Amino acid sequence: MLVLYVKKTNNRAAINNFMRKNTIELIWTLAVYDFKLRFNGSYLGLLWSLLKPAMIYFVLYLVFANLFKSQIEHFAIWLLIGFILWNFFSDATTFGLLSLSYKSYLITKIYVQKRILIISSLVYTTLFFLIKLLILAILFVAEGIYPSFWGVVHFFLLIGLLFYFIGGLSILMSFLYLKYRDIIHIWEVLLNAGIYVTPVFYPVSILPQKVQTIVYFNPLTHILQLSKDALLLHQYPSAFQYGILFFSFSLFFAFSIYVAQKVKKRAIESI
Repeated sequence: MLVLYVKKTNNRAAINNFMRKNTIELIWTLAVYDFKLRFNGSYLGLLWSLLKPAMIYFVLYLVFANLFKSQIEHFAIWLLIGFILWNFFSDATTFGLLSLSYKSYLITKIYVQKRILIISSLVYTTLFFLIKLLILAILFVAEGIYPSFWGVVHFFLLIGLLFYFIGGLSILMSFLYLKYRDIIHIWEVLLNAGIYVTPVFYPVSILPQKVQTIVYFNPLTHILQLSKDALLLHQYPSAFQYGILFFSFSLFFAFSIYVAQKVKKRAIESI
């Protein structure tokens, strides 16, 4: 509907008014458009997009199963939970970082609020994330394990907090990237290193106490560990733990907004 409307009118004011009144539709349209564009002309596009992380997961399983399978019950599921959450974080922040740059024509030619472009990129990566959650659900059934209702509720609450954190990162990096193009390369290095300082494929308990303290400064450590405990051990986060995470992410989100406002004018001029 959005594309047809834009094609039918050359009135910029009318287009801008339409977009302001149809924010949710615009976000969804952009996300679905990106989803379809990625697989345009490819019959096995979605399959290939799932095959790459699946191969990485199986390599991790083969390498670490012998080390931790005896210590961690249902290690295959335990590992998949961490891997899917990390993969979501990695994909969402990368696409969020590039969101304003890739759709800069919507900023310069048609007025579109920058937050809409960032949110649509997160919705796009969330579509893939939901597909991977279906695979996780299938593995739960295959293993004969059924998480409790409250375990699932807490899991999605933790995903909501993760989405909040990703949103703050995406706002910060997307504006900085317009001005400083090297950020994408720095972020790729940080992601490659980050998986080793995040308990995706190992339990935190195996680390020396001093190293554990450092690892717990990583907010993803808490999200992954609490998610695994909620789904597999029926151990749920306390209100205090939720409060600390929400407060920390809110501070970071406010900081991201502040920096984005500071660099916005110069960043947009760089397009």
